Amino acid sequence: MVHRICANETHRVVTLKPGGPMPLLRIEKLTRLFKNNGAASGLRDFSGVVENKSLHVVLGPSGAGKTTLLRVISGLEKTDSGRLFFDEKEVTNLSARDRDVAVVFQQATPLPHLTVAENLALPLQLRKLPSSEIDRKVQGISEKLGIQDWLHRQTTELSGGEAQKVCLGRALIRETSLLLMDEPFAHLDQPRRIEFRRLLKHLQRETGTTIIFVTHDQAEASSLANHCTVIINGANQQTGSFDQLQRLPDSLPVASFIGNPIMNLWPSKSLTPQIPQLRDGTTIGVPSHQLSRNSAPGLVRLQVRDVIYETHGSMILGFGTAVEKGLQVTFSTPVNDTIQNTNIDLFFDPRAALLFSSETGLRMPNV
Repeated sequence: MVHRICANETHRVVTLKPGGPMPLLRIEKLTRLFKNNGAASGLRDFSGVVENKSLHVVLGPSGAGKTTLLRVISGLEKTDSGRLFFDEKEVTNLSARDRDVAVVFQQATPLPHLTVAENLALPLQLRKLPSSEIDRKVQGISEKLGIQDWLHRQTTELSGGEAQKVCLGRALIRETSLLLMDEPFAHLDQPRRIEFRRLLKHLQRETGTTIIFVTHDQAEASSLANHCTVIINGANQQTGSFDQLQRLPDSLPVASFIGNPIMNLWPSKSLTPQIPQLRDGTTIGVPSHQLSRNSAPGLVRLQVRDVIYETHGSMILGFGTAVEKGLQVTFSTPVNDTIQNTNIDLFFDPRAALLFSSETGLRMPNV
């Protein structure tokens, strides 16, 4: 399903970083909550910026508020509070049809009674463009997507991947300033998903369309995003490159969600004897790749027992328990590492570990 949307509201000056890029989209403290069996879910004081001509991924677990965010941006969902700006113009109260946005939802399907060409042409026909211009645009987008040989086929004859290309073309042909995509590749098999991710990156670079892409898949986020926002419990937990999110998570919610595997998170009191400078009431974060069998002065030693190993692509993950501290430990080694003992001593540098406040969940200065 694709919706057409155009922005024309009151001008408002937005405070931005000096010299920074002008955002296409600015979100200020959006809240939209739904009650379900007494519990509230949705968006909570969500704020953020999406830069013009970027491919911005919104990443979060199921139920985090990702789809609600897209529906609010598109105008298909009203807000309880907060404000929304396109190009410094407030659009909070504009209807969906009055915003310059196209939306592709997860269950998007072509209209079955129309051919591929007719599906692509329909949004332009609704805008009453001349036939010659419609034909030119349909030919152009079909060539970019590699579907020019399908134009006269019925959409009922298409495979799932082929139908998804038609839906993507139907959104892109509108040439809107903002394209919202809600897990559009979720039902495709892995080879198709990889193909579509590459195609989307190429088309975004070529057209300069600003895209907000929602997913729960970290591999998808890392391969697509110029910028990535982590949303958990309806709030913007952190925005940055995917590498930044992995290396320097701002909070415990991000640290316990991002990464494959996620970093080890241990209460500081279990390690205080070996790291006396640790403060009470903190959590220490150690990525799996920072644990090594190599000992050196100043490193913290963990005696890990009952280790189970799993192969994940180019690395092997080990899972065990630090017996003297009762900590669950995850570590990684190269796939060609042939030493897979069930009992092993591991070491890490406490100066490279991350610290989080157990009270606020926020990252603190390192040891």
